[in-house]
Parts: sequence; C-alpha cells; structure tokens
Amino acid sequence: MNMPPAPPPFEPAPRPAVATPLARLVAALERESTALRELAATLGRQRTHLSRDATDELEAESQNATRVLSALEEARRHRADCVRGMGADPEDSKALTRTAAADSSGRVAAACALLRKASADAAREAAINKKVIAAAQEAHHSFIATLFSADTPSVYPASPEPHEALVRQGALFDRRA
Repeated sequence: MNMPPAPPPFEPAPRPAVATPLARLVAALERESTALRELAATLGRQRTHLSRDATDELEAESQNATRVLSALEEARRHRADCVRGMGADPEDSKALTRTAAADSSGRVAAACALLRKASADAAREAAINKKVIAAAQEAHHSFIATLFSADTPSVYPASPEPHEALVRQGALFDRRA
C-alpha cells in the first residue's frame, strides 16, 4: 500500500510588516483562518490514518494537531491584540462587525467571512472525529462485554465428568482413556 508522504509540520506564516491597524487586523484574521484550515485538514488526515490502522502516521498527525492548536491559540491572541489596538474590546462579539462595517475596502468583512468558513469547516471535522471515536469506543465496550458475558457460550468443550470411583479414591487423572 503506497502511503502519501506526511505533510510538513504546521508552521504559522510570518507576520507581515503592515502599517495600519486595519491591515494588521486583516492579517491576523487571515492567519487565524489559515490555522483553522490546517486544523480541519489535520483532523481529516487523522481519520484516514485511523481507517488504515496506521498508528505511526496517526500519532504524527496527533502531534501535528497539538502544534496547530498552539498556533491557533497564538493567532487568536494576536487578533485580540489587534482589536484592542484599534480601541475595541476583543470580548465584544460585535466589535469585528462594527469594524467591518466601517472598512470601506471590504477587506475586514472578507477576512471575517473567511474566518467563519474556516471555523465551520474545522468544527465539522471535529464533530465527525468525535462521532468516529464514540463509535469505536462503543464497539470496543460491546466487544469486551460480549467477551466476558456469562451468556456467551464457551469456545472450549465442556470437560467430561470424571469417573466417580476415581474421584472417591482421590485420583487426579482418569487414565482409562
């Protein structure tokens, strides 16, 4: 089976030197979108490796997911700093909406739309992975329950009753066979 080469570890794009606060905000939104798209792709690759029972590749993707999540957290902090630098509260859910409405170029609105799409894609991939993991856990629990259930017939034949005379004599083996 020919496996595709593992993707290089996720490295966030370097921050471009931009002059205006609005341009810095757009760059931060785009950076966050990139991290979310990479997270969605990583989650999809995890499922592929899981279906192929490729444990080494699955482990590598899990480590990559950790790196991507760290980059995503950093991108979100950077976006919050940009929003704060524009005099808005990053916790205010309407701050970006107001900023996008005030931007005549439409770049903030486009970057926000890109971020919403990337976020929805990553959430969808995470939900699929959650269902796959839940199904695998359920199958595992069902298998264990069946394996150790008293209702499950034994795969070994029942042992024949020892000859009563040998039992009374204290013999351990029935050597008549």
